[in-house]
Amino acid sequence: MKYFKTWTGSVLLLSLFALIAPTARANGVRQLARTDDLTIPISPGYGVNVSFIPTGETIQQVWLDDPSWLTLDADGCLSGLGRTNQNCDSNAPATILHLRRIERLNMPGIPRAEQAQLNVVTRSASGDRQIYVFRLNPAETSPNHTIEIVPTIVRELQTVDALAVRRGRSSAIQQGQIESGGALDQRITRFLSLLASQPTPTAAQSAGISLELVARLEQLGQSNASQPHPKATSTYLR
Repeated sequence: MKYFKTWTGSVLLLSLFALIAPTARANGVRQLARTDDLTIPISPGYGVNVSFIPTGETIQQVWLDDPSWLTLDADGCLSGLGRTNQNCDSNAPATILHLRRIERLNMPGIPRAEQAQLNVVTRSASGDRQIYVFRLNPAETSPNHTIEIVPTIVRELQTVDALAVRRGRSSAIQQGQIESGGALDQRITRFLSLLASQPTPTAAQSAGISLELVARLEQLGQSNASQPHPKATSTYLR
């Protein structure tokens, strides 16, 4: 049992480490889940990236219903792009789509519409398939250059066990994944402080950390609930 707890904690720490770098999200990056309104504005001269990396899913196939004013590309092998001589079983799978607006073309058989629909079929590591339906709108400006698709469970994280997050933070500091008093640690501490007066998603956004990181810290803290933590870390959790 002790070995299992140690192994579980190590896995969670590795997952946490993978989240630390992108935690402070720059302007222009928006997170959406499959259950959200998947509407994306596309402006002239600026492309939009749609990344499925946070979900761990790979893109299997796409259908762009109106290609008269949009181009579509991907970072890997993908069925539906019209390319020939591709063996998607042997090439790197796609995880990011790139959409770019072009001058509208006159394409016989395609009626003019105010928006286009993009259908994306993905597959998870366990083999489960999902379909995402995006609505693409022409716009004068695009507020986001990157759309990150995140797991639905993360988007539904409305409440959090603050004590577990504190324990997870302490464990991450002890393991060297987070620098005590560093920039990320300060953001986590601010998040914990904001929880007293704000909903979890609002507090996370205000503090500059992602809900994925909050969920990982909570999970790490829950797995280490029976383990003592040094009192020295408590000064950052007031």
